[in-house]
Amino acid sequence: MNGNQNPTVEQRHTLQTIDAGHGGGQVLRTALSLAALTGTPIDIRNIRQNRPKPGLQPQHLACVHAVAKITDGTLEHDAIGASHVVFRPGKIRSGRYEFDIGTAGASCLLLQCILPPLLFADKPSSVRIIGGTDVPFSPPSLFLETVFVPALEKMGAPVSLTVVRHGFYPKGGGILDVIVQPVKTLRPLDLKRRGTRGTIAATIQSAQLPNHVAEREKAELQRRVDDIAVNTQSVTASSAGNVVNLFVDYGGWRMAFDALGKIGKTSEIIATEVADAYAAFDTGTEALEPHLLDQLLIYAALAGPGNGGARRDDRCSASGQSQIKVTQLSEHAESNLRIIHELLGTAHTFNDGMLVIQGKNPKNGPKDTEP
Repeated sequence: MNGNQNPTVEQRHTLQTIDAGHGGGQVLRTALSLAALTGTPIDIRNIRQNRPKPGLQPQHLACVHAVAKITDGTLEHDAIGASHVVFRPGKIRSGRYEFDIGTAGASCLLLQCILPPLLFADKPSSVRIIGGTDVPFSPPSLFLETVFVPALEKMGAPVSLTVVRHGFYPKGGGILDVIVQPVKTLRPLDLKRRGTRGTIAATIQSAQLPNHVAEREKAELQRRVDDIAVNTQSVTASSAGNVVNLFVDYGGWRMAFDALGKIGKTSEIIATEVADAYAAFDTGTEALEPHLLDQLLIYAALAGPGNGGARRDDRCSASGQSQIKVTQLSEHAESNLRIIHELLGTAHTFNDGMLVIQGKNPKNGPKDTEP
């Protein structure tokens, strides 16, 4: 179904049950995004049931409300601690939006939820998100700027993102400004092998901390990683905070490895965590770092066949089939693929280290009309 059209009467009254018992908040966000795109009313159950604080927490509830707002949708059971929520989407609406999470909840994860629907809206949208830009259990803001957005551009999605102010735990208050240009199609991923390793660089960002914190992290990175260029930045934020970002290019695709500062954790330990994560990836063969893979799965699933911008010899784009070299799938990835299949109807296989996803452009279906 076209994501820009109103769902049919039948679709509006037929609830599809989604089990969110495994995969955490990722399953919730993917389900909300695809329900908005396909016009499918959903009843998401067992939300984060295996987490220390199960059910909807403030940042998850912010995602629920944001998707409902951009679709003129209706909600039931949308409250803190709720273990299930019912979402009936309406029409996706482009426009100017501002979402204030109200805590240090992850801005990146809210963006992850609303971006796929807005990409298939009828006009451009501008979004301001206020919350945590660099917080635990979420990709940091520099990942969004220098890894995620360029990856989307490779897939044909023109998105621009600006970090106006950083937001660390516990106060949050960070600001992301995002401009989303609508697309007709997305390009599949052709990553059957990892590219050749290129430049290695790191950026250390700190707010309201002594200079020696970043300098010690820099020294430890230089001791552990050969030929690395390290840049330190002082950023503006409401809370003291620190994040170490290491970037490596592989055949034009940038991978990121990061760690957040934390009370009681030394600068040397933080830098070591980042260096070890890079070393573990570099010795493998997978084409994408696991966190980036998780982020891109939904876009690969939305990359349908017949991409108008594809070269004639680009078989992946012509078929809508993404091929990604992967050594193993994380629980997040497996749960994500399950929800994508349930709501979008796409097929995928994972054999001999190759993940193949058959994409489905949400605009390619027949036009639905109300009786």
